[in-house]
Amino acid sequence: RYNPDLIISNAYFNHDLDIPVVFISMFVNDDDEYKLFKAINEMDRKRRKQDFSLMIKELVDDEFFFYNYDAKNYEEVIEVMCDNLYKKSRVEKGFKQSAFEREKMAYTSFHYGYAIPHSLEYLTIKSTISIMTLKKPIQWGNYQVQFVMLLAIKEDDKDILRVFFDWFSCICDDTLLLSKVIQAKTSKELIEVIVL
Repeated sequence: RYNPDLIISNAYFNHDLDIPVVFISMFVNDDDEYKLFKAINEMDRKRRKQDFSLMIKELVDDEFFFYNYDAKNYEEVIEVMCDNLYKKSRVEKGFKQSAFEREKMAYTSFHYGYAIPHSLEYLTIKSTISIMTLKKPIQWGNYQVQFVMLLAIKEDDKDILRVFFDWFSCICDDTLLLSKVIQAKTSKELIEVIVL
């Protein structure tokens, strides 16, 4: 039995399968190529979303989730998050110092109100994403930040980063989703919001 991802046909037909169909002309033209690229891009987007949904459930946990934290500055945020990861044996001793060195090179904050700190080196024992929502925005480089995702990823799991940044680039354009993410009070709530 065949399980196709996509059906391409030059004859119109009706079906009730959960498989996308692209109808093209007998002599493939530019419009047909556009329809094919669009269908393939949509399939890639859905696959990345599924990959991210599976990945985030493994990486985010209430042990590493700080809701409504009252921080004075970004240094305190990194310190608290890294110390927690170290205390719970998720990262090696040099992880925090490496994360601070990364900030010295260039701040990991974005104008969307996010920061994504991480270490320069792979110093992770178990891949984890630590989350912190802040009671009030803090200055982080050139931007005001209220939501922090500290990435602690093992070298063996570095493909996770591509999936993560694919998701992040999509979420940045969705202000409603951004506000829901910031309002999540637990890791479970956060996961429910971002895997919709």
